[in-house]
Amino acid sequence: MIREQKNFSESSYFQEISSLICGNEFPWFYNENISYKNRNNNINEHGFSHWIIHPNRPDILTMHQDFFMPLLLNIKKYANKDKIIRARIDMTMVSTEKFNHDWHKDFDYKNVASVFYINETDGETIVLEKGTKKIIKPEINKLAIFDGDAIHTGCSPIQHKRRILINSNYE
Repeated sequence: MIREQKNFSESSYFQEISSLICGNEFPWFYNENISYKNRNNNINEHGFSHWIIHPNRPDILTMHQDFFMPLLLNIKKYANKDKIIRARIDMTMVSTEKFNHDWHKDFDYKNVASVFYINETDGETIVLEKGTKKIIKPEINKLAIFDGDAIHTGCSPIQHKRRILINSNYE
């Protein structure tokens, strides 16, 4: 079950989100492996993230949490769910060749995953749905939701400097 919604967020709010996240003062934190797996030592596997809501660490709070809550609440409503499990902003950098990050599940139990694309990029999201690869093409201000217990991955861009998105899960 993949659903996509173009122009998901109201235009002026989206511009504020984009300006903040894409600006040169937004705090990014380095991850050796953006999918949080340790088996792949590929040079392209790294990335940067910024937690909005951490599922295991409620003490990790971003100073921007209140700013992002209207977006997360709208996604929760769109997904028809009751609870936000986690929310994280991710950034992967340009690669010299097509690179798929580690295949993974966000959680092993039923949930809805969302990917909200922030910038122009060519790094798509790939979801395995009943054994078939489904490709979600990134577009600015586009939301994609899918089963969070489905195996999926993201790709580093090769034509743009970076791929920035907000990844969140709901139950």
